[in-house]
Amino acid sequence: MKAKKETLDTVADTRWTTVADSLHSFLLLRIPLLTIVTENDDRLPQKVKTVVNARNFFYEIENVYGIMRVLAYGVGIIQSNSATMADCYLILIYINRLTNEFVRSSETKEFGRFVSKVVNIRLREFQNFYYAASFFLHPKYRGAGLLTDCRSQVYKTIAEYSKRIGNNQATTKMVIASLQRYEMKIGPYSLNYSKDDTPSSWWAM
Repeated sequence: MKAKKETLDTVADTRWTTVADSLHSFLLLRIPLLTIVTENDDRLPQKVKTVVNARNFFYEIENVYGIMRVLAYGVGIIQSNSATMADCYLILIYINRLTNEFVRSSETKEFGRFVSKVVNIRLREFQNFYYAASFFLHPKYRGAGLLTDCRSQVYKTIAEYSKRIGNNQATTKMVIASLQRYEMKIGPYSLNYSKDDTPSSWWAM
């Protein structure tokens, strides 16, 4: 039997995202694995044959892979050297939303609950308004989707920070006025954020 060049990936202790790669390789090599078990029935341990031949073995792998793929994608972005606080805030919300969908699904409910619990623990670390302010101040996002109460708290957080670094009340009011123009894309704040920009370079223009 000739198989394609895909290999069965293993999990690396130092990179937990390789779990997704390992699960995906099982799905890619489903037919070769089943063929190997069939053609080597007398050589393989009974436990291996029982697991691989189980009716729902690959089905469950596919469900778990659906969750781990999302986590691997999110963690890959967060661990990027170019990731910002706003990126982390957005990605964790994205992961939280998708894991909640897995919890609602009967096929992935049990494992989804476990993943959701871990994600929620991590998400709580980002539940302060400095991260929300970073999301708001990122010119690519501009706080898209933030509710009115959260936006109000973002303005309050930025105003408090302005005072904390020594700005007087008049300067702080100017900062807030500038943020309002930024939110409405008025004047210099109407510039688009391109793929060649960074938050720092955009604000420096």
